[in-house]
Amino acid sequence: MGNASLDLPIVPFTSLSYHVLLYGINDVGPKLDDMMSEEIPIPILADDDGNLPMICFRRINAVNSEVLSLRNFVQNDAITRSQELSNALRFIDQNTLQPHYELTVINSKNHNPAIILACINAVVHMLRIRGFKFITPLILSKPYFEFFENPEKVMIANYEDVGLKNLDSNNVVLTYEDLEWVYDNISWFWNEQFVSTEFQLPLEMLYASIFSSSERARLASLWIGIESLIKTKDADIGKTVKTSLRVFGGISGNKAKNYWGDSIGRCRVIHGVVSKSKTEAELKERVDDVREVFCKMLQYFIERKIVPTEENVFGILDIKEERTSLLTKLRQKLGL
Repeated sequence: MGNASLDLPIVPFTSLSYHVLLYGINDVGPKLDDMMSEEIPIPILADDDGNLPMICFRRINAVNSEVLSLRNFVQNDAITRSQELSNALRFIDQNTLQPHYELTVINSKNHNPAIILACINAVVHMLRIRGFKFITPLILSKPYFEFFENPEKVMIANYEDVGLKNLDSNNVVLTYEDLEWVYDNISWFWNEQFVSTEFQLPLEMLYASIFSSSERARLASLWIGIESLIKTKDADIGKTVKTSLRVFGGISGNKAKNYWGDSIGRCRVIHGVVSKSKTEAELKERVDDVREVFCKMLQYFIERKIVPTEENVFGILDIKEERTSLLTKLRQKLGL
């Protein structure tokens, strides 16, 4: 299924700007579309002190299929250029033969290559936490379409090695509010990654749920991610998960019970006994629903700047349970 992680140690070449292809994000909302039409790059990561590079979201030109030429790629270093061409050509389709989107990194202060890559990783993580399914297969020194027009002037490196056939790129529309959410919350998330590993396994499982080869594997990955986020214990695990789905994921109690215990619920998925009567379409719908809840749970902690330690998670759940219990007693006393 390819690597479900971002494991380059550094950006492997030096450039004044870096361009990360967002393969799978195909549509933007009206406000964002107007800004893109005016060719305004939208900042996602901006450090006023200049300690970090600026990263923007940008629409770029379609690949011009008429300029593709094998000869341009093999004139100098035949082996290297042909390998680069092979990797780049994998993403020539209806997504890139029309205007599409990238992350643009402005490296005006010659930042450390490891810091540049870490910033790219943080933005990619945040967009996926926001709920978007996409891959970032390449980092280039120029926009993707320019690689085919002037290959000798464009440096390129593989970023994610992911099989395209497993990617479900049926994304919801990306809006200005989505990018604004990333901009508002990424500073805390960036700093948190350096002092804690609490988000590491949940994010790995979110990746796996996008890139796995079957719906059952994706669903299992999501549940592992959810339980690693909320630090479930063997005792009262069902109660903990269902309460967490409500408190952190914002769903109803009845839906939480179904996600836990119905024929394609967590218990059956984790133990490998998913009902064979369920169609792939039904499984896919459940995967999409659970991924949405998982993303909302991740957003809950990031928006409130809460590290999902066991102490923090169960402290919140205990308070919610106490309030619910008091409210129930009050309703019973009032005969409601």
